[in-house]
Amino acid sequence: MRRSPAVTSLRRRWYQAFACLLAVSGCRSEAVATSGPEAEIYQSWMAYLQPLRGRLYAAACTPSRDWLAAEQALWPCYNLAFLYLSDDARADVVDIQPVTPSEHALYKVVTLFRGDSATSPMRSDSVHVTVFATRENARWVFANALPIFTRTWRRERVGSIEYVMEPGYRFNRARAESAVTFTDSLAVAFSVPRLAPLTYYLTSTSDEMSRILGLETRIKWGPSGGLAQAVNHQLFSGMPAIGERYAHELVHIMLRPLVKHTIAFADEGVATWLGGTSGLDFPSAARALATFLTSHPMASLDSIMTGNVTVPIGTLAVSARYPAGAVFAMMVHERGDVAAIRTLLDAGYSVDEFRRSMEQLFMQPWSAIALEWRRRALLFATPGPRPL
Repeated sequence: MRRSPAVTSLRRRWYQAFACLLAVSGCRSEAVATSGPEAEIYQSWMAYLQPLRGRLYAAACTPSRDWLAAEQALWPCYNLAFLYLSDDARADVVDIQPVTPSEHALYKVVTLFRGDSATSPMRSDSVHVTVFATRENARWVFANALPIFTRTWRRERVGSIEYVMEPGYRFNRARAESAVTFTDSLAVAFSVPRLAPLTYYLTSTSDEMSRILGLETRIKWGPSGGLAQAVNHQLFSGMPAIGERYAHELVHIMLRPLVKHTIAFADEGVATWLGGTSGLDFPSAARALATFLTSHPMASLDSIMTGNVTVPIGTLAVSARYPAGAVFAMMVHERGDVAAIRTLLDAGYSVDEFRRSMEQLFMQPWSAIALEWRRRALLFATPGPRPL
């Protein structure tokens, strides 16, 4: 049977779309020009992406001739957006356009990355990533959205911290000064260097925080979180309620010299023990964990460490590893003070290594440690002083 031209065209577009999903390096949207600077930029972007299949995170920190040299010199992990993509993500270039009609030296490049939402740091199966293309040494290279999206933002310096804030953001200097004092106390307590110069971005929501990094998804999170890039001396806050003093992320920045070989449970646990999580201090977060454990008697330390268990904290569903790890960090500190915390943050990359290291520290079998952890966590169910 002879098919109509419309049906043939529709089927051809369907096959093209399916091929894009399977492509290693990606494909071009019909909106992208096939000639001129846009076509050259597309080819250069594909040449950058092609070798990165399966290792987008590692590529973010790997020197490349295809990226702006000044950004590579400034930030060791220079491709800021790729730090938050799953390695299995597949690329589809959506649009390439000059920033202004009269300016053809700077182009905005938007690429749709599709992957498994279960492994995506953005918790989404699709992420639009924006980078910019510019000329360097007579060729097209790429640069981050961050400097361009924030170039007109207000800046305030407090101690070693340079705050960069979204237009309309109400800066709280007292809270900023408290943040500096907090980092000084961590430096003294853990014998680590004082805070090095830090660029600290203040936004009204987690969505705006992601956008300035060049990341956008269909999911909207509101004023719910923050993140730290200690290696790049950057901190991003998308929660104005704690804004200038995002203690959890400041702990990550300050204790980075101690974090050597450990699992996320330990690293995030220490940050939550010292700095809270999701706008709550440690006791409040631990209380939410205790409430969860009471209503989920089958939940265990092991299931939380190795699974995808979440705890309701306010309107958020937070990984249980944060408050669970905080209670564990408290127990470790009681066992051997700062030296024991150093052991915790160098306890091995695998869960098995971690368990063996903790058995040596506590001089108990893992089963006994897990039972004691549960007992200590449940004590937080009642506000006020907690018996040991």
